[in-house]
Amino acid sequence: MSILYLDTFSGISGDMMLGLLVDLGVDLNLIETELAKLPVSGYKLKQSLEKRHSIGGTRVEVVCEDHQPARTWSEIDTMLAESSLTEPVRNRARSIFRALGEAEAKVHQMALDEVHFHEVGAVDAIVDIVGSAIGLHLLGVEEIICAPLPLSNGMIRGSHGAMPLPAPATLQILQGKPVRNADCDRELVTPTGAAIAAEIARFGNMPELTIERIGYGVGGWNLDDRPNLLRGIIGTENTTDGFEQDTVTVIETHIDDSSPEWLGALTERLLSAGALDVGLTPLQMKKNRPGTCITVVAHPQQAKPSAYVCMRPVA
Repeated sequence: MSILYLDTFSGISGDMMLGLLVDLGVDLNLIETELAKLPVSGYKLKQSLEKRHSIGGTRVEVVCEDHQPARTWSEIDTMLAESSLTEPVRNRARSIFRALGEAEAKVHQMALDEVHFHEVGAVDAIVDIVGSAIGLHLLGVEEIICAPLPLSNGMIRGSHGAMPLPAPATLQILQGKPVRNADCDRELVTPTGAAIAAEIARFGNMPELTIERIGYGVGGWNLDDRPNLLRGIIGTENTTDGFEQDTVTVIETHIDDSSPEWLGALTERLLSAGALDVGLTPLQMKKNRPGTCITVVAHPQQAKPSAYVCMRPVA
């Protein structure tokens, strides 16, 4: 099984993730071609080779025009839902944005639909998140594992004024996830980076691998105590018992009053969205009504997108 391990010794951000994917061999032109399917303009992607502490990698910057519209989470979600992006990319990007939006809503004590991403920040987030979803789809790895994220301390200044590190939205996103003390006063893990990691990967130590590729995504900081890089390691998992091993998530839900046509269409949509397998089992539900148990087997990073497909009505 092909695995991408995210070695986050210096954190993660959206631009570092994009740089890593390009350094691992994804063509930035292909990412730009897919991004052009969105009604977002006034930006360009700048690719360059840079070094941090004499270690070379790829930096991808989102260069925006000064004047950009603010966008709400609901506007961005609708834009993604109605786009012509492939379904796995669309579902992954929406799940990342939803995690980011829900965290901002919780921190600012407002409804999710009222969350705004301001001007240039909105374009940055759209390009970083959707570009990462596109790049991961093109990379084609079967599983992603992320090291515990290093959280900083101190204060930074954002659009709402001074705020503590880790940023409140970052901390909210990483509830239930393993983190560690970064012993640093710079923001190593951004909310966008945290949302990407939380939605695409399971957290853990690097498994036994036969290493095939190594890449470095370059961040914008020049730090004295560490190179500001996101390292990615692609390899094939080693097994000692001769059997292939995999980690999957099983999702089950019970449905009544559903036609066979709807269930068939749902099965096709789940498989197109990246599910490994879908099963339909007849049930006897309350009041002796016949129903169906839908069982979905998916990689952990595809669990939420698969759940969203189950919950959305079949057109």
